[in-house]
Amino acid sequence: MSFQFSDDQVFSWMENSLNKYKDLFSQNNINPQESFMDKVDPFFTMMKMIALGLNKDQLISPIPINKSDKSYLNFHGKQWENLVLLKDEHWEEPPRLLDVAKKDKSLVVEIKNKHNTVKKSDLKDIYDNMKICLEEDGYELSIYTYMVPLNAGRVNKLFTPSDNQSGTRRPSNQKIIEMDGATFFNQYIFEHENGFSDFIDQMLEVSFKFSDIFKSNKNSDFLSELRDLYNL
Repeated sequence: MSFQFSDDQVFSWMENSLNKYKDLFSQNNINPQESFMDKVDPFFTMMKMIALGLNKDQLISPIPINKSDKSYLNFHGKQWENLVLLKDEHWEEPPRLLDVAKKDKSLVVEIKNKHNTVKKSDLKDIYDNMKICLEEDGYELSIYTYMVPLNAGRVNKLFTPSDNQSGTRRPSNQKIIEMDGATFFNQYIFEHENGFSDFIDQMLEVSFKFSDIFKSNKNSDFLSELRDLYNL
């Protein structure tokens, strides 16, 4: 039977994210010039201002947003874990190594923001942690998933990352799987092939309680373009 979060649950989940980003922006916007001047290249800055006709305010104004973006991403990743835990009492944080797990030990999961959040050379370490969870902690299946895939294609395959030191790949294991985020959420959270897409639609509806930004056709069309990039 398919599952859907309530609007109240989605509102609370989104509110935590929005408040976190607003707090970060407020902190980073106290003295953006000071942040800009830290390790600035005056020659590059001069050329950029001349080439693009930028004044001082135009040059400095993106700084608080850029700094907030970098600080927020770790929290954003944690929010995907929190969303899984929000589903029901059968999910929990595992005792070590990975992010979320079923209490009956049928599944343990590592969740990342993007397909390239982890360097390729470090993917073997995730595999090794997944293997430990299977062999030592008694989990039946382990999944490595990422919310933003490389493209619109779906990913659901054996996870066999390369080891740049030995020049080999980790061995295939039917219990160690790589999966894009939409596929994972569709299969294990929403239990419906369009569940994650429906969830984004729900987020959009709930967003109107916070802002009218996506009531603009220009902005809603832009969001549709972003979703189309990854078949969301």
